[in-house]
Amino acid sequence: MRLGTALTPQKKTPATAQSSGRAPKGAEVESRNHYLPIDLTAKEREELLRYCTAHEISVSQFVGELARQDALHADETLEPVGIVKLPRTKRMKLNIFAKRRGKTTEEFIREILEPFLDKKQLSSSTKEKRQSLRCYLTEKEHSLVMDSLNKRGLAARNYLAELAISAIRAAKAQNKK
Repeated sequence: MRLGTALTPQKKTPATAQSSGRAPKGAEVESRNHYLPIDLTAKEREELLRYCTAHEISVSQFVGELARQDALHADETLEPVGIVKLPRTKRMKLNIFAKRRGKTTEEFIREILEPFLDKKQLSSSTKEKRQSLRCYLTEKEHSLVMDSLNKRGLAARNYLAELAISAIRAAKAQNKK
């Protein structure tokens, strides 16, 4: 499964049986005892629950698999983020600042933003009230995911929520095509 793609229902095989919590006959399966909280807005929570119900998978199975895949394939390649719309005069001013430092506008913006993005803890204030869900993982999955998140300075509750909602929206966009 590629990152950003959503899980779809599959025939239960030994590999998927473990992640769904059901063991194939004669096989021992590690139980999901470790949890990670996921903070979502009410709208995001509904979107996640609706998606998981429609695809007949648990929230833990869906988010756990996304988190595991993300931890295994953590990629630090540069990706375009978006376009900042500025009035012409401010855009020209930004270009001048960049040129004076011998950088492109992209490099200059990245240089300004990276110190904020490198912070170990993000601000906890939000405009919308957030609700928590729990994602249960096996000990191995939990260790893998937490090690990966700690290396990148990310909080599980925020990052996993963004990861899940991004995957759901990517799946919806792909289905519209």
